[in-house]
Amino acid sequence: MIVIDPYSRAPIYEQVIGRITELIMVGELKSGDKLPSVRMLARDLGVNPNTIQKAYAELERRRIIYTVSGKGNFVGEPEVVSRQVCKRLLEEVGAAVRAARRSGIEQETISQLVNEVYEEKGGEHP
Repeated sequence: MIVIDPYSRAPIYEQVIGRITELIMVGELKSGDKLPSVRMLARDLGVNPNTIQKAYAELERRRIIYTVSGKGNFVGEPEVVSRQVCKRLLEEVGAAVRAARRSGIEQETISQLVNEVYEEKGGEHP
C-alpha cells in the first residue's frame, strides 16, 4: 500500500502524505476507509511512530482524513478530499512555473508542455 523511498530527498512524513493522497485520488482508498493505525504503519514502514503521526496530523489539517476517537483514522468525504488535493496540486504547479520563469524558460514553452500533457493518452480525467 505505502512504500517509502529511503533515497528520496523528501522527508518520510511527506512521502506518506503523498502516497496516501495518491491512493485516494486513484480510488484505491475511498471515503470512509479506515487507515492503518499509526503504530501498525510505522512498524510496516520501519519508521518512528511520531513520523506517521505527523503525516496523519497534516492530512487531517488538510481535511483529507479525519479521526474518530478510539476508532482510528478514516478517509474524508470525496468532494473535500478532491478540493484539497486539487488545491495542493495547483500550488505545486504554480511553484514549478515560477521556478521555470526564474530559470528563463519562456511562457510559450511551458504552455506547450501543459498542452502536450493534457493530450497524452491514458491520463484522461475520469
